[in-house]
Amino acid sequence: MICQSNESVELETHQLNTLVASGAEGILISISGETESYEAISELEESGIPVVFFDRAFKSVKANQVEADDYGAGFKATQHLLSLGCRNIAHLAGPENLRNCLNRKEGYLQALKQFKVPVREELIIEVSLESDEFEDEVIKKLLEISPKVDGVFAVSDPIAVQSILHLKKQGVKVPEQIKVVGFGNDSVGEVVEPNLTTVTQNPYDMGIEAVKLLMDIVDNAGFSKSVKQIFVDAELIVRDSTIN
Repeated sequence: MICQSNESVELETHQLNTLVASGAEGILISISGETESYEAISELEESGIPVVFFDRAFKSVKANQVEADDYGAGFKATQHLLSLGCRNIAHLAGPENLRNCLNRKEGYLQALKQFKVPVREELIIEVSLESDEFEDEVIKKLLEISPKVDGVFAVSDPIAVQSILHLKKQGVKVPEQIKVVGFGNDSVGEVVEPNLTTVTQNPYDMGIEAVKLLMDIVDNAGFSKSVKQIFVDAELIVRDSTIN
């Protein structure tokens, strides 16, 4: 069974209950952007149903998981912008209760540190992961910052695409005035003009590793001597949104 929470913790909880009622022997989960409590997952594990997180996991809980190297992704995206001469790079960050979003932010900060570029808190703006909630005000706020923003690293491709659309709406040229990098290698990034530079999380490999890990736990009657955390390499894909 495959379920989609649409970033709703209420729907996610309902779907978990449905999976349990349907006799699921194990669950793969990528938690919603609203999910902050580990309680529902803990109840599953206590009832003997093994859980493996993929893509997203709680920042403060050590659990079986398969994730992209989000730290490396944030570093590579920011390093790419820095290598092109950007020095005032904004980060449109995701919710900090999600470890993958937090790790991308940490990678961004480390790249700035390595290039000896001062961190400016006003350039880090938390946004909703729902791209249809993206507002003009976010871009207007960025454009009011001085010195002027010359690069944007967005937490996801949909947010990066919305950034490009809103920048163009404000008369800003991408990439000539502001270069934009996303994350995820979503198909939407190849449709927007200019095509989006992004970091791919290799979801196919992540899915294979997550299923292998869950099946290993299920085959061992839900017992695992140690928590396993597997990280899949992220790769930079350069397109027109950063190359003049």
